[in-house]
Formats: sequence, C-alpha cells, structure tokens
Amino acid sequence: MPDQCYSDGDFWQCLVAGDSPNQGPLTHPSRWAKIRIPKEWRRVLGRLTYALLLDSDRQADKASIERARATAWLDELVRQAARQEQTRGRSSYQAPGQLQTVKASVILEDAERLMQWDLTQLDDREQDEARNALSQALQQVWEAWWWPQLMLCAQSQFLPTADPDMMEPWGQGNKVYWPITDWYYYAYMDDFSRDPSDTAGETQTGWWKMEVDARPGTWTPDSATAAGALVRWLNYNWLCVTANTGVEPANNSGYWAVLPDWHPELPYTDGWTLLASGPFGPIRMVSRLDPRTTDNPGPFELAAVPEGTRVLQLDIGRPWVWSRRVTPVLTGEAFDGDVLYSATPLAEQVFTS
Repeated sequence: MPDQCYSDGDFWQCLVAGDSPNQGPLTHPSRWAKIRIPKEWRRVLGRLTYALLLDSDRQADKASIERARATAWLDELVRQAARQEQTRGRSSYQAPGQLQTVKASVILEDAERLMQWDLTQLDDREQDEARNALSQALQQVWEAWWWPQLMLCAQSQFLPTADPDMMEPWGQGNKVYWPITDWYYYAYMDDFSRDPSDTAGETQTGWWKMEVDARPGTWTPDSATAAGALVRWLNYNWLCVTANTGVEPANNSGYWAVLPDWHPELPYTDGWTLLASGPFGPIRMVSRLDPRTTDNPGPFELAAVPEGTRVLQLDIGRPWVWSRRVTPVLTGEAFDGDVLYSATPLAEQVFTS
C-alpha cells in the first residue's frame, strides 16, 4: 500500500493508516502531513527540475548549462543563510517563525513550462518524470545547508525511560534511562524488582550504571577483584558481583556478570516496543546546554556510524540535539479514493503534523 499521495498541488505523507478508502488529506487532515517546501527555493527548484528533465530528454549539453545556473543560485542562497547565521548568533538554533511555503504544483509547472510542455496534455510518463526530477532537486537543496526553517532543537535521550509499572520484574538485558540520576542502567540479573537506584541515587543490586566506551584492565588468574569492579576478558567487559581471587569470569557464575559495550547513538530503538526514536535527520550539534540560551553550550564530539550519529564522551543523560528534518523523497501519485493508504514509517516522516 502507498504511504504518500499528491493532492491539492502538494505531496502528503500518511501519518495514520486509513481504516477505509477515501480518507484523503482534504477530508481527513489529521491523518496526513504535507511535505512543505520553503517559498524562497522556488526559482532554484524550478531550474534544477528543468535541468533534470533535460537530462532525461537526452539534452545533456543544455541540461549542463541549466544545472550550472541553478547551482549558482543555490550557492548564493547558502551564502546568504551562512551570513544570517553569523549575524543572528544563538538565535540561529531556532526556526524563524512560520514557514512560508510554495506548492509543489507551482514548481512543477515552472519546470514543465521551461520544457515547453502543454500543461493541459501531460501524459503519465511526463508526470512521473517531472515528479522524480522535482524529488531529486528537492533533496539536493534540502541537504545543501542547515536551513534554519528545517532545524529542530530539543533534549533527547539514548534509551527508553524506565517504567516500573511496565517492566517489573526486571529481566536480564534491560537497558533503561533513569530520571532520578539522569543516566543509563543495564540489568545483569534476571527476574528481580529493584529499581536502578534508590531515591538518593545509589545503584541497586542487579543493575550496572553504564559507562560510555568502558575499557577496563584485563583480568588475570591471580587477580583479587572487589565487588563492583570491571575487568576485560575474552573481548567482553565483566562486572564482579562477588569479590573473589582467581575465579575466571563466566556469565551467571555467581561471581561475574557479562556487560554490553555501550555507545550512545541516535536514533535508537526501544527494546520493548521495538519503536524507533529520533531525531532521524542529520545532527549538527549535541550539547550539554540549550544552545538557544547560551553562547557556550558545551558541544560533544560526534562520529558518523552506520546506524546514525554517535556521541563521544557523553556525561549527561539528556543532552540538547540540534538536527535537520529528514530529507523528503517524493513518491506520491494523485490521491486515489479507492486505495487504502498505509502509515509512513516514523523514520521517514518529514513533518509530523
């Protein structure tokens, strides 16, 4: 089932799957979110779309000229945005009011007129080519800069918040965020009901207060190890549950508990609901303080990983994250009242309302 449609001159993503046909954006707006296009991009997008249509029409030389023209316009927009960011300072972390938009149909018509197509006689092939060209052009402009009208700034966490009502008795392998201490915990015991910490913040038996990129010393046979100590053995980290001398680490031995390596990354997947939590778009900054209210927010170093973005040397539980909205891919065809639409995956939703 499709999860996107084209209606009233715009592309829409379905947020809530239809329970019957004929539930379109105009009649059931709460089920849909419009892919909004900033108004100031109209000229660039129209020309880029035109260049891509020329390419598909095998007019490579002309396409190259038009692409260069559009790219020069885009470069100027980026320069303007960069200058404004330097002037605005920390207010750059906030979207500047209401997003002024242009309909997708306006940009499509701009490009189709440049192609000298008869807008009253477009066939299915031409409409598909125009939609695909606009989608590629929109992706290029969207990712060209950290456009303030597309940025989000909010506190985020890296694991789901512990919910005793849902999760007790705790089971081995639970990983949670615990608000009392503003940190993360791993359950190394099975079937017990103690919370990660008491009200004073003391870690409770059965829980390990997780360490970012923990690299303890290697265990040796003559080691005397105190309860609570970490060691490295056979490429795993082990927590000493019961003080001992020379007892080789082994999972569930009563002396040791094997621990996971932990790297704070966004987005993450909730281990209980299996739902993903964002932000899902590219991240520009993760910081200790709200960058909108301080000139020195304390940014963390970031690393790109296949799953998203890793935060290095994290030392607070819920940092501030400045990110750009997910890049849209336009796939919607004209709304069909006979079709039952599915919900767009959360990680692909550009706007949520």
